[in-house]
Order: sequence, then structure tokens, then C-alpha cells
Amino acid sequence: VKEKIRADEAQAEHYKDRIRAIETEIWEKEQEIEALKAGSLKNQEEAAELKKAYNELQRKLQEQRTRISLYKKTAEENQQGLMDLLAEKDETTSRLSALNTLLSQENLRLQETGEQLKAVNKTIEEAEEKLKTLSGDEKDAESSLSSKKDELAELQRELDEADLSYEALRQEINDNNQKFQINRSRYETLRAVQEQYEGFNNAVRRVMEVRSRYPGICGVVSDLIRVDKKFRTAIEAALGGNYQNIVTEDQKTARDLISFLKESRSGRATFLPLDAVRPIGRLSDERILKEPGVYGTANTLTEADKRYDNVVRNLLERIVVVEDLKTASDLARKYRYQIRMVTLEGDILAVGGSMTGGSFKNNNHYLGRTEELEALSRTNERLKSETAEKEKELNLKKQLKESLQVETDDLREEIQDIILKLSGIRSSRDHQNSLIRLNRMESKELASRKEEILESIASHKTEKLSIEDTVKQLEALNASSDSSRNEVAGLLQEAETEEARLSEEAEALRLKQSEAAQREEFNEESLERLAKDIGRLEEEKEELNDNLSEISENTSEKEEEIRTLESSLRKAEITLAGMENDLKGYSESRDSMTSQQKAYFDQRDSLSTVISDLNREEVRLQSQQEKLEERIDNQVNYLWSEYELTPSEAEKFRDETLDNPSRIRRHAQELKTAIRQLGNVNVNAIEQYNEVSERYETMTAQYQDLKKAEEDLKKIIQDLDEGMRRQFTERFAAISDEYDRVFKELFGGGQGTLEIREGDILESDIQIISQPPGKKLQNMMQLSGGEKALSAIALIFAIQNLKPSPFCLLDEIEAALDDSNVGRFTGYLRKLTHSTQFIVITHRRGTMVAADRLYGITMQEKGVSALISVNLVEGELSN
Repeated sequence: VKEKIRADEAQAEHYKDRIRAIETEIWEKEQEIEALKAGSLKNQEEAAELKKAYNELQRKLQEQRTRISLYKKTAEENQQGLMDLLAEKDETTSRLSALNTLLSQENLRLQETGEQLKAVNKTIEEAEEKLKTLSGDEKDAESSLSSKKDELAELQRELDEADLSYEALRQEINDNNQKFQINRSRYETLRAVQEQYEGFNNAVRRVMEVRSRYPGICGVVSDLIRVDKKFRTAIEAALGGNYQNIVTEDQKTARDLISFLKESRSGRATFLPLDAVRPIGRLSDERILKEPGVYGTANTLTEADKRYDNVVRNLLERIVVVEDLKTASDLARKYRYQIRMVTLEGDILAVGGSMTGGSFKNNNHYLGRTEELEALSRTNERLKSETAEKEKELNLKKQLKESLQVETDDLREEIQDIILKLSGIRSSRDHQNSLIRLNRMESKELASRKEEILESIASHKTEKLSIEDTVKQLEALNASSDSSRNEVAGLLQEAETEEARLSEEAEALRLKQSEAAQREEFNEESLERLAKDIGRLEEEKEELNDNLSEISENTSEKEEEIRTLESSLRKAEITLAGMENDLKGYSESRDSMTSQQKAYFDQRDSLSTVISDLNREEVRLQSQQEKLEERIDNQVNYLWSEYELTPSEAEKFRDETLDNPSRIRRHAQELKTAIRQLGNVNVNAIEQYNEVSERYETMTAQYQDLKKAEEDLKKIIQDLDEGMRRQFTERFAAISDEYDRVFKELFGGGQGTLEIREGDILESDIQIISQPPGKKLQNMMQLSGGEKALSAIALIFAIQNLKPSPFCLLDEIEAALDDSNVGRFTGYLRKLTHSTQFIVITHRRGTMVAADRLYGITMQEKGVSALISVNLVEGELSN
């Protein structure tokens, strides 16, 4: 403790030295701060003066720049005025020349307009006479069409109702058939699985295959008991592998079947003879059946024939079914783990406390297959009966629907004939109206144009005189502007020189301001750093003072501890003297007892030697006994695994003559080698051969069918090719003749032909040869764009003429045609409307004039499209 006090005093002295050094360092940094503050004040005054001088210089520079901008603006205005004067003079001269040309042209237009106005008025009179004749025919057709449409609407309503009813009933039949097919497939699969005992081991399947040879077989356990769906998982878990056990009428049947399995080497199975199986006893404590969460013993939750009662009780009577694993764990603790329990999810808690659980690999539920088969069979019968009734009703609805459809089709044909007639009348009427409207508009336009031409001639003469005066004024203004431009250029040069000088002085002041700002920033950073250093030193000084106070307190405590230890030392010396006297007496007593103990130890050692020898002998004998027992067990297992014999059965085959073990082992090894050379024995070879043979025969038959189908398809393809070639040749010749006729009508003469190159007619190229009037015969691809388009249109109309379609869509096919050819195109298109309805996408005026109805898309507001239609044929054209 005294050494610790000396160390604390040395540490305190060290702390005092450090405090004095810190105080000196703080004083030095405070002096440095004062010097920095004085330099910062001087630097700020210098920066203020520089800023003031810089701002004054900037003001002067801005004034000079404003003056320069004003001079430049004046120079630009003068230059622009000169350019405007020159441009105006050129423009005025051009206008004067154009007016002279325009006056001569307008005199010619005035003469032409008068002649056109006379021709238009004559056309209007002729069209008005034709229009009066068409109005009466249109009224009669509209009256007949209205009555037929009302009749058609009523028939259509009845047909729609019949159609909806028919489709709904047909959908119900399809749904029933689909459900029936799904159920039947499930039934067949489940029945095959049950008949073949899928999921059972090989021995059980072999026994059930030969059940007809053994009348004493009752069946497997899973076939003989029935379980509610709620408890199936629990009962299957409780049974474990016992659901595969085979129930027989008596023990003799069981023995015969065991012999059969041995002879056929089909494996092992468990048999339950009804004359031998007995219940294994009730629960050890039946109070558990009254506990919450307990459903009862497993045998009470199953159903079976009365004669199998002992089998069910034997397998399930001592197993309790509970709600869940927590309930099972609580009950197991309460009844000391003496009762076997199973939960609804199939978790098992065995006697002794072991637990088995987890998820099942499949959900076959062997116990519910029979019930599911019966339910599927009942469902299929019900679906077949319902489907038969619905099919009868469906036939009646189909007949009604067909009769209504025939009436509707007949009425539609009548309406279509009336519509076509009405369409023709309206088309002619609208054509005449359109002709009158267009000619009247043209008449007004020509009259207005004539007035405009007269006014324009008078106006142009006046304008000509005004332009000649303007040219003279512009030449005088151009001469006066030259002196003003020279004066402004001299002032601008002087202002730019002064601006350059002021900019250099401003840049020098800006650099000095930047240097002053950097010095000020450096001073601020230094002041901040010194303040932080002083704060850190003050904290360290305070910490050292705290340490000095702590050392002082510790020294006082240690001095008090020294005084306490000295007092305790004196008391301990007195106690030590008394204890040494007692120790002397105890030592004498110990020596006496040690001599007695030595005699006992010698006797114990001799006895221990004898016991150790006996223990070693016992261990050796036990080890030898275990080895012999293990060897016997190995021999018994080997005998069963290799030959399926028990020791008692093997005793029957004992041969006393075989007394040489080495020769016997050598002979056995030779036999094993010969067996291995034979290869693996396939016990299922017969069944596999039958399966492969049956599959081979099936696939052979399928192969023969495919070969025959291939030959039939080749013959059908050959017949189709011949028919296609014959039909194509006939139709191609007809199309070629029709193409030549349409070509001449659209071109106003010439010749058009279609030719097939040599080779297979179905794979050869087709050439279109065109000869417009006045040109030589050539390939269509060598024509101009308009001639190509008209040739292609001729081919389309030729095909359409041979087999008209009720509806046709044309997308700008006449875009490349000139106005005269557009007229021929629309005229021919009008001839085809007696059998075909056309929708034409076009931008050509001639095509739009010939149409019955126009549709256009416009965008009056950005992003909002609107449909606009113009009906050139009054009334509806379709039903």
C-alpha cells in the first residue's frame, strides 16, 4: 500500500508539470489570436476602399457601354433603313411589272368566264327535269322497305331468343359431358389402382392376384374397414403398415399363403387368421376417454363387418385418437406416457414418450378408395341421365331455330332487293342533286368571278399610278441617309476605345479584391483553429485537476488502510502462538493413527488384487459370450436372407456325411461363382415379356395403320394437285379473258394479257403483259406509275367480275391515277355496285364525288378527334 502511495505522488507531480505547460501554451495562443485580429481589421479597411473604387469604375464602365449600345443601335437602324429602302424599291419595281402582266391575263379570263356561265345554266335545266321523275319511284320503294323491316325485326327478335336458349342449353350439355369425362377418368384410374393394389408391397399384390385359388382370403385390412373422412389420416397413421395385412378365414389358409410366397420368392406378408386373432386388451386407464380433445379409441371410429371385430380391436383398440399434438403431449404427461395416441393430422405419440410426425408424401388414403369409387359411380349415372334429357330438349330448340333462320333469310333477301332498287334510285337522284348543286355553285362562282375580274382590272390600274410615284420618292430618301451613317460610325469607334481602357482598370481592382478576400478567409480559419486548440487544452487541464483530486483522496484512504492492517497483524501474531501449541498435541495423535491406518491399507490392497483378477475374468467371459451370440445371430440372418430358412427348418437338411468344412466352403464358393456367372435373376421376366409383347403387337398395328394412312394421304395429295391444276387452268383462262376486257374499258383501248411461264403450273411465275393505247406490248413492271396502278386495278376488277364478293375494301388504289383515269375508275366501280358494296379510302376529289356516303376525321381541338359524315343518299342503306 505504501508503494501505491509513492506511485500516486509521482503521478500527481507529473500532472502538475503538464498543467503548467498547458497554461504556457494557452497564453502563447491567446497572443497569436490578438495579432491575427489586428491584421484582420486592417485587411477589412483595405477591402472596403477597393470595393468602393471598383463600384465607381463599374458605374463609369456601364455608362460607356450604354453609350456604345445606343451608337450601335443607331448605326443598325440606319443600315436597316437603307436595306428597307432598297428592298422596297426593288419590290415596287417588280410589282409594277407584275401589274402590267396581270392586266392582260384578266382581260382573257373575263372572256372565258362568260362562255362557261352559259354552258353551266343549260346543264342545270336538264338535271331538274330528270329529278322530278325519280322522286315518285323513291316514295314507293321506301313504303315497301319500311313494312319489310318491321317484319324482319320481329323475326330477328324471336331468332335471337331461340339462339340464346339453344346456346345456354348446349353449354350446359358440354359442362355435363366434361364433368362426366373427368369423373369417369378418375373412376377408371382409382379402380385400376384398387384392383392392382397400387402402393402395397409386392407380397400383398402376389397374394391378391391368386385369391381365386385360395377361397379362405377375406381381403386386406384397408378393404374391410370404412372410416369417416375426418379420421382417415389418423386411422392410417395408427395402422402404419398394418393396412396391408391380409385377413384369412383360418390359420391353414395363412400357412398355405406363406408357403406360396416362399416358393415364388415373392417376399413377406402379415396374415390375420380370424380363428386365431384376439384383442390385445383394453386401455390401461379408460379415464382418458373423458378428457377434452379426445375422440375415442381408434377401433370405435371405424366401421367393419361384425366378423372382423377381433381384427379391428387387435389393431386399434389400445390407440386413442386426439385433436392435435399439443393435446396428445399434455395427456401423455398426465398418464405417465403409458398410452399410445394419434392426432387427426397423423402425428403419433407412442408409449414411453417417443413422437412420430411430419408431412405425408402422398394423400392416397387407402381406407377411402372404395367409398370414393361408389360416389364417383353415382355421380356419373346422374350426369348421364341429365345429359340425355337436355339433348332431347336441344334437338327441339335446334329445329325451331332452323325454321326461324329460313324465314329470316327469305325476308332479308326481299329487303336486300328493295334496298338495292332504292339505292339505285337514290344514287341517281343524289347524282342529279349533286350535279345541280355543283353546277349552281359553279354558276354563282363564275358570276362572282366575273365581277371580281372587273373590279380587279380597275383596282390594278389605280395601283399602277401609285407605284410609279413611290419609286421616285424612294430614290430621294436613299441619297439623304449616307451622311447620317458616316457621323454615327465615328462616335462609335471613340466609345469602344474608352470602354476597353475602363475594362482593364476594373479587372485590376477585381484581382486586388480577390487577394484581400483570401487573406481575410485565411485569418478566420486561423482564429477558428486557435480557439479550438485553446478549448482542447482547457479540457485537458480540467481533466488533470480532477485526476489530482482523485489521487489525493486515494492517498488518504490508503493511509487509513495501513493503520488497519498493522492492528490486524498484531492480533494475528497472538492467535498464531496459541495455535502452534495446539498443533503440537495434534501431531502426536496423528502419528499414532497413521500406524493403524497403514495396517488397514495393506489388507485392502491384497483384497483389491483378488477382486481385480475376478473382474477381468468376468469381462473376458462376457465378451466371448457376446461374440458367440453375435456370430449365431449372423448365421441365422445369413440363413434367412440367403435361403429363407429358420434354424429349425435348416436342421431337416443336415447331412452327416459333410464333415470337412474346408471342402464344403470351397464347394459353396464354386456354386456361388457359377450362380454369379448366370447374371441377375429377373423374377418378373414372364410378366415383363407379356407386357413388352403386347406393346410390340400394339405398336406394330399402329405402324401398319400409319403406313396405310401415309399412302392414302399421298393419293389424296395427288388427286388434289390434279384437281387444283385443272381448276387453276380453267379459272386462269377465264381471268385472262376478263382482264383483257376490263383493261380495254379502263384504258379506252389497248390490250392486256396474263401468261404463265414454263414449268409446273402451281409453282410457276405469272407475268402481266400490258399494252396501253398507242404503246407497244410490254411487261407491266416497265410502265409508268399511273399505268401500273390502272393495270393492277383492271386485274382486281377482272377477278371480282368472275366471282363477286358481297363486301370489298379499297385503300387508295387510285392514288397514282390522273383525273381522267380517276373518272374511268369510278365509272367502272359504279357498275359493280349492283352485286358488291364498296368502302373506299381515298384523297381524290373525283372518287369522293362518285361516293354515296362520305366519312372524314377532323381534329378541331388538339388531341380530340371527331367523325364527320356526309350522307349523299338519303335514308339508311343497310338493315
